[in-house]
Amino acid sequence: MKALRAVLRAIDWLSIGSGKVAALALVALILVVNIGVLTRKVFHNPISWNFDLSYMLWGFIFVIAAAWTQLREEHVRIDLLVNRLPSKAAVVLGVILYAAICLPTLFIITWKGVEFAWSSWRLRETIPSPPYLPLYPLKATVPVGMFLLFLQATAKVIRDFARLLGREP
Repeated sequence: MKALRAVLRAIDWLSIGSGKVAALALVALILVVNIGVLTRKVFHNPISWNFDLSYMLWGFIFVIAAAWTQLREEHVRIDLLVNRLPSKAAVVLGVILYAAICLPTLFIITWKGVEFAWSSWRLRETIPSPPYLPLYPLKATVPVGMFLLFLQATAKVIRDFARLLGREP
């Protein structure tokens, strides 16, 4: 049980780290957007790469922050059914749905994401418009972020299952 607790703490640590990286990327996104607005509105000289970098940063934040969001249980969900169930039944339903749907889906997205990213890295893929910013680093975040989310979702299933058994992992 001690080893399991250590593994779960390590997963939480990775998720917290991904959230901190996403927070820093959010600061960068705010700077990029404000610089773009400033150069376009004040200096009447828009930066060609500003929009592209903005959506790339937003995509990075979205993917990398997913595990942190799962750790904090702040993903969007429909609580219509869960709120009407007794708490133990809600946990059972959560474990079943996570194990049957969420984890396999995240595993497949991670697996296909590796293929997706590898193909992009091999081609040294860029955005299709000037200044042809590299796209392959962004695509590499898909399998990384989904793997971190897979780990955090697995940790949730383990914790919830242990709670059903009356144990604390």
